[in-house]
Amino acid sequence: MAKQKTPIDVTQFPAGLTKKEFVMLPELKKYKSWFTWAGIVGIVSGILGFASFGQVAELEAQGYQVNMGFYGLFAILSVAELVFGILLLVKKDTKIAYVLGVLGLVTAVLALASGGRIGAGVIATVLAIFGAHNIDNLWKEYQSNQGNII
Repeated sequence: MAKQKTPIDVTQFPAGLTKKEFVMLPELKKYKSWFTWAGIVGIVSGILGFASFGQVAELEAQGYQVNMGFYGLFAILSVAELVFGILLLVKKDTKIAYVLGVLGLVTAVLALASGGRIGAGVIATVLAIFGAHNIDNLWKEYQSNQGNII
């Protein structure tokens, strides 16, 4: 018998589940809550990032020298964080969580490169990747046990 890696016994789950059905099991509520928080933080981070773009545009309108191409990219990333945060809340999909995590990481790197600070998006990165990683590990364990059923 294989050593159980998680406190959840996936051998007790019904056979033949799709990944979407698997993720929606009540036993995975703890791990899905990571997605909920990551989605919320991603939405808030996206809104705040897009609001920052408005402040930069206002500075440019006042005559300050601003690299609008860089901040335009930041605004696009902020909108993407907002959209993927909403998608993560709705779909609870690990692929979406990984995308949100990567977006948060890229945004944090750009913020540091521009002399700014790391925002809340990095929290969404950690939450999304942690939750997705745990669910993916449980899914792999579930699938490997499905092959052992006679």
